[in-house]
Amino acid sequence: MIIDMNYWTKVFRKILIFVFSILGIYLSFKLAVFYMPFLIAFIIAQLIEPIIRFCMKHFKWKRRVSAIIVFIVVLGILIGILIAGIFTLITEISNLLSGINGYVEAISSKFTDLTSHFDLSKLNIPNEIIETIQNTGKDLFNLIGTGIKNILNQVLNIITSIPSICIYTVISILALFFICTDKIYMIDQLEHHFPESWVRKLSKHLKDISKSLGHYLKAQAILVLISFFVCLIGLYVYKIIGLNIEYPLLAALGIAFVDALPIFGSSAVMVPWAIVNACNRKYNTCNMFNNPTYYNVYY
Repeated sequence: MIIDMNYWTKVFRKILIFVFSILGIYLSFKLAVFYMPFLIAFIIAQLIEPIIRFCMKHFKWKRRVSAIIVFIVVLGILIGILIAGIFTLITEISNLLSGINGYVEAISSKFTDLTSHFDLSKLNIPNEIIETIQNTGKDLFNLIGTGIKNILNQVLNIITSIPSICIYTVISILALFFICTDKIYMIDQLEHHFPESWVRKLSKHLKDISKSLGHYLKAQAILVLISFFVCLIGLYVYKIIGLNIEYPLLAALGIAFVDALPIFGSSAVMVPWAIVNACNRKYNTCNMFNNPTYYNVYY
């Protein structure tokens, strides 16, 4: 029997690549607490790099001057957005946690009413089975409500952990400053301390990755951001005109998260949301302008 060593070598190589890929993904999640500030700083630095080059080209500033000015402006905008967003998130999560039991009970009662409206006598289903279905639905909704409550509590604990947030913020700001001002110097040092063949191969692979994966991630990020801001602005407009939108920021974040998933989109949230409100008869286009009570829509 002749053993094809080339075939088994390829198989063994693919197995090794798969194992190291799984190990790398596992370690990346475990070590995320250490490299996450630098990753955030690197992403922000890549986003503001065109602005720095624009200032260097049109205002004839040196890179350090352009980087410092752009860094200060971007940092001020980001800090303002973060402070406003954190306070809004804390308020909305606290309000949602205080009222989530009422929402779960309302959904359970709606489910019970819906199942009681069906005429199941023709199907000869015993009452015990109907009661079991109703109790199972209640337990399922209670389980979902408990899971949502636990997730919100964890998010609230992360947001309110001030020392950790301060440490991560300071590290990210320092890393962002040095990446913006000394990017060329860092690249030169890497090229001088590594063999030329390594640098050439690494730059080639990085360019290929940035072209294939970078363009895809950039397009996805733009679409998710557009979806987030459109939903956020729309929900806040509804809240301003009198509709009872209690959690606009949380809702916009949830819709953006679902929109970022590969199969789902924003319609996976918006369409069921509209159908549920239509079934509850909370919105009537014929009478809403004549009767102000129609603006009291509970989402």
